[in-house]
Amino acid sequence: MQPPAQRPFRGIKFGADFDGLAIAGSEGNKITFVVYLFQCVFGGGIACEFELEYIDRIGGNDNGIGSTGSAVLFRFYKLTHKFEYQIKYCIFVRKLFIHMYKRLFFLSFIAAWFLSCTPQPLTWVAIGDSITYLNDHPSETGNRVKKGYMSQVVEQLPHITYVNKGFNGWTSIGVAEKIDDLGLEKADIYTVFLGTNDWWAGCPVGTMADYTDHTGAKTVYGAFRIIIDKLKSLNPDASVILLTPLQRGDFVCIDNYANNAVGSYRAKAGRPLTDVIDAIRNIAAQDGLTVIDLYNESGITLQNMVKFKRLKDPSSGSYKEYPYPDYADIAFDPANDEYPYPVEAVDMTYDGLHPSDKGNAAIARLLVNIFKQIKRPL
Repeated sequence: MQPPAQRPFRGIKFGADFDGLAIAGSEGNKITFVVYLFQCVFGGGIACEFELEYIDRIGGNDNGIGSTGSAVLFRFYKLTHKFEYQIKYCIFVRKLFIHMYKRLFFLSFIAAWFLSCTPQPLTWVAIGDSITYLNDHPSETGNRVKKGYMSQVVEQLPHITYVNKGFNGWTSIGVAEKIDDLGLEKADIYTVFLGTNDWWAGCPVGTMADYTDHTGAKTVYGAFRIIIDKLKSLNPDASVILLTPLQRGDFVCIDNYANNAVGSYRAKAGRPLTDVIDAIRNIAAQDGLTVIDLYNESGITLQNMVKFKRLKDPSSGSYKEYPYPDYADIAFDPANDEYPYPVEAVDMTYDGLHPSDKGNAAIARLLVNIFKQIKRPL
């Protein structure tokens, strides 16, 4: 016999069929039964002795309580201590089980939420020129650079690991021509930071037709077509981010004064540096790629490129510290002059072109803002 759904405590009335039950004894309106009354949630049951008090008869013959086929209403009169303990114990175990289940469910929910919020590991391949290359070669900066832009990015986003594919002095055309020999591998993120050397070398920029028609590595547009196609072939789901060249001050190599270049305040081969910036922005728009316009948005300008350039005063021959634009019309003699950018002159760059730690931080800040939004496709 199974009890009804109500908890059988505190005189709650319930109907019961007594066919086949063993009557252990009776006294007045009270009858003692031995019955299988309670089934524990973990299986098995409890056979126990209890007493019921007669309330009323429903149907059947009036020939006494317990007649076959009669149904009567009873209420609990007395439970043995043993049975009461067993019921309470099973109820406690059941409550404990439910409590543990709820807690485990809650902990599972928290764990799932935590895992969803924990960034997945990402691999970043950075393709670039000397600015990228110097990230892992600080000695070539006279150790003026301690942390390049890649190092500063992964310091803030430790779930990202980078692969440095920076090539000192290379143009986008040079990278495109050697694209299959660079050891590029599948990655989640690719950045392409090229173009400044194309401008200085006088490489033709070309037109959008060079990009859309795959005319080859003859122009900046054509070179970027080859580079981007290669990256997409390695991972069609990768994020490809283009970085425009920075503005340029007067560059003087720290360990080879003869290696120097006039800043972007003047045209080169009849073209301003902004022609290359426009080409890269147009390519990004054409293919729906993300572009970081370092020329206009990095905060690195001709005014803060360096604090000054130390040059000889043409009238006196004495060294003098010239800020921009005052130094633009004063010649530098690499064979006889001292290095024009002492440590005190370092600002956003350390040599008029390559970013200092401060300049690299400006680049890293823009990259971090974008990288935070990148997740590996499921």
